[in-house]
Amino acid sequence: VEYASPRLPFGLSAGCACAVLVPAALGWLERREGSARPWFRCVMSELCADRTGSLVLLAALIVGVYSVALGTIQLAIGGSNPTAVAAITVAGNCTLCVLLYAVLRRVDAVMAKAILFAFLRGAIVPSTEILFAWSHDPSKGDTRCWTEDECEAEFCPSNTTDILPVDWEQADFRAAENTTCYVDPLSTTELVCGWSKAREYPCLQPSVYSWLGVASMLSIVAGTTLYSSYFVRWRFRTMLASAQLFLALTGIVDLIFVTRLWASWLPDWALILFGDTVFTTIVDRLGDMAFFIFCAKLCPPKVEGSMFALQMGLSNFGSNAGLYLGTAILEIFYPKLHAPEFEGLTSYITLRSALRLLPILLVPFLVPRGRPSDSAKELGAGQAITAEADEEEQGVEEKTDLSHRTSVEAGDEEAAAADDNDDVDDSNAAEQKV
Repeated sequence: VEYASPRLPFGLSAGCACAVLVPAALGWLERREGSARPWFRCVMSELCADRTGSLVLLAALIVGVYSVALGTIQLAIGGSNPTAVAAITVAGNCTLCVLLYAVLRRVDAVMAKAILFAFLRGAIVPSTEILFAWSHDPSKGDTRCWTEDECEAEFCPSNTTDILPVDWEQADFRAAENTTCYVDPLSTTELVCGWSKAREYPCLQPSVYSWLGVASMLSIVAGTTLYSSYFVRWRFRTMLASAQLFLALTGIVDLIFVTRLWASWLPDWALILFGDTVFTTIVDRLGDMAFFIFCAKLCPPKVEGSMFALQMGLSNFGSNAGLYLGTAILEIFYPKLHAPEFEGLTSYITLRSALRLLPILLVPFLVPRGRPSDSAKELGAGQAITAEADEEEQGVEEKTDLSHRTSVEAGDEEAAAADDNDDVDDSNAAEQKV
């Protein structure tokens, strides 16, 4: 996008989508008729056919209504009354957890606790984009990262006599009246030209963040591979608590990045790459893998898809609730945390890192015991989840017993036949002697 135009990625996306039609049009794909069996259809009447499906549907409706209501409130009064939004968010999150547990514990208590952890691990940790706003250079048309010479050449031509003397260490938020120099006339914030560069902010270009996004995707693959190779035998509680602890420790890297302690000899992109991008993504992926596995194991039979979708939806909604909480914290406790000074940024990063430890307190109470190799019954799940597995296990045992009895009876018959043959041989030998 930086070196071509926005049409290039959109064109590539459209071309890749259309490329799927080529093998289908040429008949390279195998054609299979869809099953007409009625139990493969997914309709609401079938979901409500039993008690478990009805409770799962009720929980999904509660989450949907609350998420729409919270988003509407955030859009309506989020900017004008952040205190009310923060109070509504906290109270609403607590109410949602109580309702979900009251509904889903009637299916299984262990599953209900896992549902709560899926939501709370993101909802109680505030998140914002303030660090990105502080460090990035939006585009070539933005003047925040221009040097003094660039600003002078653009806004102070050689025939200008009304020149504003600018202290580049203490650049004013607003330009003085009747000033033509060092001020971007198209800027809606009325910030002095080059205010970010003057304060030695990172000014990372969009291309840097694009490559960081690529590194983040590779880190997801690395985290998945690392989990499958070394951490698959860890207990769920140990894995999730350790992952959350290391996520909190990444705040140290963010503090180094914000305070500019190593800016003289370590590039800014390296701190983000090995801090908030690679390391954080790998650790977060390790925790997600453990979370995905025990969520899949704790799905009731016949509604596995609906239950797993509810768990994943709650996990994503918890992250959004954490974003609402982080925005409210900035508005209430850090009203001056905005351009150009970003007052209190170090304090906010410290608070965010400390609050990342809160999900560790929930792990002993909400995360099931056991390892990924354990069955749902070994994780503590009740009859509603393990009934089908118990029936299958009982059927396998009965088949094994029947096979064993059949083999024993066949062996007894063979032994009896062998004894009869021995008796006949003995009698024949006796007759021959006579």
